Amino acid sequence: MSKFIIEGGRKLKGEIEISGAKNAATPILAATLLADGDFVLDNIPDILDVRRMMTILEMLGAKVEYNSNNHRAIINTTGVKNGQADFKEVKRLRSSILLMGPLLARFKQVKMMPPGGCNIGNRPVEAHFEAMSALGARVKTDKDFYYLNRERLVGSTIILPEFFSIKNCRSIRWLRNFIFAIFLQHRA
Repeated sequence: MSKFIIEGGRKLKGEIEISGAKNAATPILAATLLADGDFVLDNIPDILDVRRMMTILEMLGAKVEYNSNNHRAIINTTGVKNGQADFKEVKRLRSSILLMGPLLARFKQVKMMPPGGCNIGNRPVEAHFEAMSALGARVKTDKDFYYLNRERLVGSTIILPEFFSIKNCRSIRWLRNFIFAIFLQHRA
């Protein structure tokens, strides 16, 4: 475990700026797809995966302004008109799987390419499909695309086998997708 050893007779004082985190920013960016409108997000880090998620939002029809000096993103999702995330940029980002829930909630159907990105271990997406199915979505996959559609999503108790073992629980992204998808159930 890393540690800091501070020697000296003077008290520490001052301020540091805590930067935003990729694993917090990409789900928040995906969540902007839940509704039409303007979203102002602060402390968004200027790193490749975050830039890729913003590019995907633009490809879906959102307008994205990003200021790397103050780490502010302004996103307008009014131009997003369907759940078609079927372009290659999706395959370049592991967290693009988080588009599934918001797009399903908002548009009732999704066609998206499988996520790609980093290759650090096996991180299956089946839990996402099980979660969406538990809510009432119909899920179909082939080697090129994921297809999801729904009439009405219904809250559900879900127990996923991967969650029983810390060894097997590689990600809770499926839980974010589950929450995103059910979010609009009473408005649909």
